[in-house]
Amino acid sequence: MAQFPALMLWTDAWIADTKHLSRLERGTYHDLLVLMWRTPGCRVPNDDVWLGKRLGMTQPEVETELRPIISEFCQTDGNHIWQKRLLKEMEWAQEKASRQSVRSKAFWEQQKGRSKRNAGSGSPNGMPPYPTHTKQEERKEDSSPNRNRDEYPSEFLAFYETYPRHEGKGAAHKAWLKITKGGKVSNEELIAGALRYRDDPNRDPAYTKHPATWLNAGCHTDCPLPLRGGANGHGRNGGSILDACDRVEEQLGGKETQYVAGSTSPQPRNLDHKVRPPSLRLLPKG
Repeated sequence: MAQFPALMLWTDAWIADTKHLSRLERGTYHDLLVLMWRTPGCRVPNDDVWLGKRLGMTQPEVETELRPIISEFCQTDGNHIWQKRLLKEMEWAQEKASRQSVRSKAFWEQQKGRSKRNAGSGSPNGMPPYPTHTKQEERKEDSSPNRNRDEYPSEFLAFYETYPRHEGKGAAHKAWLKITKGGKVSNEELIAGALRYRDDPNRDPAYTKHPATWLNAGCHTDCPLPLRGGANGHGRNGGSILDACDRVEEQLGGKETQYVAGSTSPQPRNLDHKVRPPSLRLLPKG
């Protein structure tokens, strides 16, 4: 912290009071004011030798340059020299510094009291107490993923036990909450859809969807799965392959058909022979 407060320079008053002075006289007056500001009591001895030494001036310069300025702007009692406006500014700066010091001391005393109270609220030996869980931490623990059966709603468990695949229970619970939120879909609808999916004879256990995937895709409204292919000649799109061949033959008017090279559709053609490789012709009726 600086030993002396800042010197306020009111530029409008300075220009008005020193406008008639030369640059040399104005600089001498400025140096004299700074010297007074930095001297205890904001006044200097009325001694030419002392003033010349502090201002770097010779005795003739003090008599010809400094003394006229002192006579015009300063006051003296014979022993000391001061400037009335500068003295008032020093008193104001000291009062301001004193008030600031009092506020600072009061603030730190308050902080010190808080520190003592905090230290006293701990264990008997003055050590701070062990940290405890806050309500926010308890809420975070409550919102952690469910692990035990009792933590899941009974409605969800009824759906989950009905669904044919029991994997990803936590993800399924999140999807269930999302789809049942706001009553968009009832749990009864989900259970009914899970029952249809579970009892569908065309459901392949190896390709059964995870419950979360099934819920997120809204599969509770899906129709029964298509027939799976097998030894009975049925495909996944339903219907017999032989029936499909019959329909194509009827559209062609009963003509023999053959796959022509470079074509992806059967082309009618009159052939002299009836036998063609099974892989290149439609199966005959009957």
